[in-house]
Amino acid sequence: MRSIVAEHDLRANQVRQALAALDHDLRAIVTLEEKNGLSYQAIATTLDIPKETVDSRLNRARRELRKALEPNV
Repeated sequence: MRSIVAEHDLRANQVRQALAALDHDLRAIVTLEEKNGLSYQAIATTLDIPKETVDSRLNRARRELRKALEPNV
């Protein structure tokens, strides 16, 4: 039986790998939103793209991450 720490480390590694596999534009938006806590508007301003583009890219990134991580859930 794996320890809780080992399970956490394994899951964290899987998430890092899934993030690394994302297209650069998608990874940037996920990082700005999830890690840095920026709002959609702040991300749009930072990347000089429309807010709607942030929304669609973030949704696409989350779908791709979910798909990549699903077998490991």
